[in-house]
Amino acid sequence: MRKLTDEGLARLDHFLVSQEDDEVMMVPELDGFLTGLLVCPEMILPSVWLPVVWGGDGPVFEDQTEANEILGLIMALYWSASRKVVR
Repeated sequence: MRKLTDEGLARLDHFLVSQEDDEVMMVPELDGFLTGLLVCPEMILPSVWLPVVWGGDGPVFEDQTEANEILGLIMALYWSASRKVVR
């Protein structure tokens, strides 16, 4: 599990802002959304909620490396939010 750093959060924010779709969630909205998912009585799989994050056709990644990086950062934010919910 990847730990979310300030640098990683800034990288995720930069990526989300760079998408040309107004429906893409920004980091504060994404953080709240993920927290909401975590308080649901049943686990909702990323395959269900990730399309909501993108809000449209999906992100444009430069390559598979960038896709892995960004998805890893989103999951790190998810796990970071889970630690807040548990407390």
